[in-house]
Amino acid sequence: MTSAAGGQSPRAGVVPCQATNALSEMPEREVLLRDGVALTAAAFLLRMALVLAYGHDVPPTDDGAFYHVVAERIARGEGYTWLWPDGVVTFAAHYPVGYAALLGAAYAVLGAHPVVALGVNAVLGAAAVFATHRLATRVTGRAGALCAAAFVALSPTLMGYTLAIMTEGAVAAGLVLGTWFTVRCAEQAARGSLPTREVILIGLTLGLTTLVRPQSLLMAPVLGALAAASPLRGATALWRRGAGAVAVTVLCLVVCAPWTIRNCSRMDRCAFVSANGGWNLLIGTFPEGEGAFVPIVEHRVPEACREVFGEAEKDACFGAAGRERIAGDPVGWLSLVPAKWRMTFDFTASASSYLSAAKLPWPEAVERNVSTVEIGARRLLVALALFAAWRAGRSRPAPGGAWERVRHLGRGALLVGGVMSLLGAVSWFAHIAFVWLGATVQGSLRRPVFLAAAAAVAITLLVHAVFFGAGRYSMVLEPLLAGAAAAAWPRARRAADRGPEPAALFDTPIRTG
Repeated sequence: MTSAAGGQSPRAGVVPCQATNALSEMPEREVLLRDGVALTAAAFLLRMALVLAYGHDVPPTDDGAFYHVVAERIARGEGYTWLWPDGVVTFAAHYPVGYAALLGAAYAVLGAHPVVALGVNAVLGAAAVFATHRLATRVTGRAGALCAAAFVALSPTLMGYTLAIMTEGAVAAGLVLGTWFTVRCAEQAARGSLPTREVILIGLTLGLTTLVRPQSLLMAPVLGALAAASPLRGATALWRRGAGAVAVTVLCLVVCAPWTIRNCSRMDRCAFVSANGGWNLLIGTFPEGEGAFVPIVEHRVPEACREVFGEAEKDACFGAAGRERIAGDPVGWLSLVPAKWRMTFDFTASASSYLSAAKLPWPEAVERNVSTVEIGARRLLVALALFAAWRAGRSRPAPGGAWERVRHLGRGALLVGGVMSLLGAVSWFAHIAFVWLGATVQGSLRRPVFLAAAAAVAITLLVHAVFFGAGRYSMVLEPLLAGAAAAAWPRARRAADRGPEPAALFDTPIRTG
């Protein structure tokens, strides 16, 4: 049977325009996936080229020297132990075990050479590029996702830090991978039941990241709640989000539990992951540090801790001394917070700083130029993320809606104030502004991406208000900020290109029909 136009009629129940959309959906997704894979491969090759060109000239430096030595011992089957100059070997847990264990596994297979560690960094950096691209596809179109992933691939800090045997690249990859898994889980959960496999994947990823940097555990309840999207509202939705937060947090603790048990049995005192929290708390109370790290040399060692020699016991003693100093002068301690944030968010030339400490043979002018590019690139990224959060959360005030007008003006003021702060030495204010703007983004696809990025920034602000600051502690935010900043791209994807939109997360229901 033919139609009046002479062609065959469609089968019953099939709408031609829906069939066309279904056919165009698959190529679009394939194109996006190919983009992500191509950028990931390019990022890996660029990092490996950097490793092969300069890896032999950059010895393990600062904390990296410790990670390299411990990884060698792990590769030889000697565990996380330390050989002292007098020949005594002791169990250790001063730094988190995760990164050293990862390098130890690589050393056992490929040989205990620093270049192998740098190759591991290249793989982790490439993984962060792929996850950033997948996140960005949730908030923008093809071009915006390409730009976001390209920024992470070419970031002077993230790429330059490939040459550093340090934990920040691993943490950055872990956070953005965990967030990508969270958004995938939320998209499935918003249509029905919570996918157990995805929840386990989030918990495992964050658990491993916690073994690299313990404060990553603070992201677990946030990502768990975001992952547990619900098509319902009210108490049922709230209960499910709470259950998701608890589930992911418990999974993280389960991943870390074997190491915690090891510490309790092998060390002189139990330690969750590492035995340096007390050190860091005490360091954060010294005004002469001006918010940065200062060594606990002899004159800074509290009297009560001078005869304490066990690693975990000394950390506990330092922690108690730090709390005592805070209680004795809380105003003085709080007055250090802006300085700590300046060190963390303003002085972000982490790669050039590490390479300089490693005595990389480059002219001073080149080092200075690289530092300038690092800081400039980071501030540009934050500015784009601010604009994207403002743009994604803006709403046109209703006539006579006084509160909406105030909200609209307040968001605009935060945007302007945040961008202006990036031009000076108080760029930490821009990060506070991003937390506020990101937390008020609307739209079910965009909201989880912005909420995760805002939570990561807020946790960084909180942690380094308590302890001390350094630019490398904020570089782990770059992939998440890039994923959010992709929404600044002027051409957002059409609904037909995105596929069906799930029910909103922490938002009002989507009206259909």
